[in-house]
Amino acid sequence: MVYNAGFYFLPIYLGYTAAKKLGVRPVLGLLLVAILIEPSFVALAGTQDPALTVFGIPAPVVNYSQSVMPILLSVWVMSYVERFFDKHVPDTLVTVFVPFLTMLVMVPLSLCALAPIGAELGNLLGNFLFSLGNAGGIVSIIAIVVLMAVQHFLVITGMHMALVTLALVAYAQNGVETYALVCNLISNFAVWAMALAVFLKVKDPNEKSVALGAFVSGIVGGVSEPSLFGVGFKYTRCLVGVSIANAVAVLFIGITHVYFYNMGATSILSLLNFIAPDKPMNVVFAAIAGGIGFALSLGINYFFGVTKEQAEAGVEKATA
Repeated sequence: MVYNAGFYFLPIYLGYTAAKKLGVRPVLGLLLVAILIEPSFVALAGTQDPALTVFGIPAPVVNYSQSVMPILLSVWVMSYVERFFDKHVPDTLVTVFVPFLTMLVMVPLSLCALAPIGAELGNLLGNFLFSLGNAGGIVSIIAIVVLMAVQHFLVITGMHMALVTLALVAYAQNGVETYALVCNLISNFAVWAMALAVFLKVKDPNEKSVALGAFVSGIVGGVSEPSLFGVGFKYTRCLVGVSIANAVAVLFIGITHVYFYNMGATSILSLLNFIAPDKPMNVVFAAIAGGIGFALSLGINYFFGVTKEQAEAGVEKATA
């Protein structure tokens, strides 16, 4: 229940943080996203007659829980709409009419256009990358290298869910998966190492606490978002270090043909997902690939991911 609450309502948290970042009233960001995952709306998804209109305009019914692109696109456009009304509504009426008029415009715009477009963009990218992974030969090798290098960016935008969905279909049909699920799990090792590198490098106790918490959340709980959002967003050069580490790790995956065999954890125990009765070395190769990504990410991000200024920031305040 706790796990589902965290991920089902992820768009709510994202709507709040995106609104603050873009200068939108946070409560409007929360409300707009809440509408997209409102239970009766989500219940229509997958039904035979999901007819829905807003002011007579047809609105595609999509389950936007755990999605990111529809949220970012909607809140981004809302920042311009709200700014427009803030500028043109008299000061005495701002408190009531700016939120009202903003939502009057954004609800149909988001439900009928922006959110479906965002979801489709994620699906198109997922289908494109997945087709490259199944092409075979040098194309597949290049595709898996590219995917591993950008995997954490896909997680940040939520686009990885489109790939994972396609991969699960392939897994259900074939009993194994050789592309998206492999990358999704092995790339986590480099992300965890990024958080550990920051913990070891920075001196501010608060920053060390955040980085250590993100590392433990990943390696024990299998949740990479604290490392990506809590650490990677602040120390952006570390995200490049993760890309380099993953690109090298995937070369070993390609050489040894690591396959995904079992559904299970996304933590350090994710290595169990690579245990195969007909390929006993598969789990060993997966562990080596994860170790390569972890070691490279730790080294690169410790020496190059955190600047001297970032490492020293907050020390004087903490000692005072």
